[in-house]
Amino acid sequence: MNKYIVTYGGRYQRTTIHLTEVFDFLSSGKSYLNLSGEKLATYRKELSIKRVERKLGYLEYVEMETHNGIIVKYFEDGLYTFEKITEDVGKAREELINYCKDKFEPAIKYIFSLGAPIPKVWQILKLCIQLLYV
Repeated sequence: MNKYIVTYGGRYQRTTIHLTEVFDFLSSGKSYLNLSGEKLATYRKELSIKRVERKLGYLEYVEMETHNGIIVKYFEDGLYTFEKITEDVGKAREELINYCKDKFEPAIKYIFSLGAPIPKVWQILKLCIQLLYV
C-alpha cells in the first residue's frame, strides 16, 4: 500500500508572544494567566501529547506530536498545520479535522479567553475544504 501525508490547517491572528503562551501550555500544562489549572490539565490531557518542541526556521514554531501520530505545527504568525502519514486519506482527513475542532481549538480558545477573541475561522476553512474537493 502507498502512504500519503495528509495535511490540514488554518490560521489565527497571533504573534510570537502568543507562541510562548501556547508552548508553555503544551509543554507543561501551565499558564501565567489567571486560568484554571484544572481546566488546563483537562485540555492538555485531551490533546494526547507525546512530545512538544519549540523550533526555529524561517518562522519560529512549536511542534507537537500526539500519541495517535498527528504532527501539529503552530507558527509565530498564527498558522497551524496538522499532518498524518497514512494509507487511508479519507480516514486521516476526518481524524485531523475532528482533532482540530474537538481538541486543539477548544484548548487554544481557552488559553486566549482572557485576551483578544479568536476569529471565526471555521467558515473560511469550510470554504477551503469545499474548494479542494470540487
